[in-house]
Amino acid sequence: MTNALDGATETAGLAAPRRATRHRLPALDQRARCAIAGTLQIVGDQWTLVIIRDLLRGHTKFAELAAAPEGIARSVLSERLKLLETEGIVERSLYSEHPPRAEYRLTPKGRDLGPALGALARWGVRYLEHDTAIVSAVCGHELRVAFECAECARRVPASEARLARVSEPNA
Repeated sequence: MTNALDGATETAGLAAPRRATRHRLPALDQRARCAIAGTLQIVGDQWTLVIIRDLLRGHTKFAELAAAPEGIARSVLSERLKLLETEGIVERSLYSEHPPRAEYRLTPKGRDLGPALGALARWGVRYLEHDTAIVSAVCGHELRVAFECAECARRVPASEARLARVSEPNA
């Protein structure tokens, strides 16, 4: 049996210590009712967003992801990829059996994070000093992230957007 708090394995009432993971992520809080808080539990740390950014750029192999200029530790990368796989954001497939080598691809759920990363990048372009921007692969012009009403397809200005509880469908 595993103790959820410290990862120790119990055998007949005796605890056998297991090597602790240095960068263990906290368990997801199922009480997070806010969509933003719940999403941040999964992708809200620096490294997870960097990994998703690089996957969106087409980097699929572990070594490519580990080569990010931000300097992610391989153990952290491995841990985050496992979390993203567990959450259905990334899928892993072996491309070599000996030695075992995997590549990682975003699922449709993972690709849906693209606009959120685009919004963060757009904010960074506006308020931080750096030399990149989100641009169209077709025309090369800088892109904006916009809100659109799902029902009437009307473009909504940010000043009109607000976070509200959605009513649950009647059963």
